[in-house]
Amino acid sequence: MLPDAIIIGDSHSNALEAGCAAHGLRVEMLRLSGNFWHSGAVFYHGRHGIWTRGLATAQAQILALRERLGGLSLISPEVPVIAAMGFHLGRIVPPFGVNGHVTDAATFDADPDAFYASQAMVDAMTEHFRGAHVRMAQRMSRHGNMLLVVPPRLYPGTSYDRFSAAIGARMRAAGVRLFDPSAELFGPDQALPVPMQTADLVHGNEAYGAAVVKLMLDQGLIARRTP
Repeated sequence: MLPDAIIIGDSHSNALEAGCAAHGLRVEMLRLSGNFWHSGAVFYHGRHGIWTRGLATAQAQILALRERLGGLSLISPEVPVIAAMGFHLGRIVPPFGVNGHVTDAATFDADPDAFYASQAMVDAMTEHFRGAHVRMAQRMSRHGNMLLVVPPRLYPGTSYDRFSAAIGARMRAAGVRLFDPSAELFGPDQALPVPMQTADLVHGNEAYGAAVVKLMLDQGLIARRTP
């Protein structure tokens, strides 16, 4: 029996998997390190759906998952995909800010040592670091039934927000179906509440995942497989 969905992504996939379990959805998951996604080691594949450069353990995971799917590609119309990939903000924003670059005027004005980075610079960096990810998500969407979930908002008003918005805009322009749960669960200036954070303070926990999946079910973005 095919699952209700396949979750494909980085460490933010854990909350989505927990949320699906909380609502009785049967899912499979392919979770790969954000480092692999960021470096371009993960890519769309015409036969397997997802494949990697090297990374024998990841390739074995993909082949084993295909076997559990009866030989289906991981990206196909038969099994919806809930994706948590293409953002990987922790690999962009900290290096961007290491020399004091900021993207909002208020922070720049308040810190004499800060350097202001324009929206044009954010857009250029987004294209450089995430252009291939946008094109990959576009192919996943075209060949399958994919919903891409934006990672939770952790630092409102900061460069995390700016880069997340820039990546999201490119995803939407490429025709990728995007869902931003923070925009619906929390206020515009509210970060992910501490009770919904994991111990590392950079991921959503089981409670967050359950709230996100409930929203997706209520809005018909995902559904249980008809027997």
